[in-house]
Amino acid sequence: MLGSGELNGPSKRTDDDPRSEQARALHATGPYLGIGLELAATLALFTLGGAWLDRRFGLTPWLTIAGAVLGITGAGLTLMRLVQRLDEKTAERKRKASK
Repeated sequence: MLGSGELNGPSKRTDDDPRSEQARALHATGPYLGIGLELAATLALFTLGGAWLDRRFGLTPWLTIAGAVLGITGAGLTLMRLVQRLDEKTAERKRKASK
């Protein structure tokens, strides 16, 4: 990554450097930034897939509804897995910090 000091040797940033504090904050919040997009994409994909199947087989609105229900279920499962993974990472960080 340019500008991070990798090409010119190790970076000389210290812990009190505001840039390193911002980097830590972004690193900590990064996993949460994509959750909304991932949930919306899951719901949209299933709903649009159901609408496409409705047009193809002439079963309007049943496959759109089924797609939306599957999308909501998929988004919920995705959210549960993300929360579980983030909880595990948080617990691991707390264990490391307490040592």
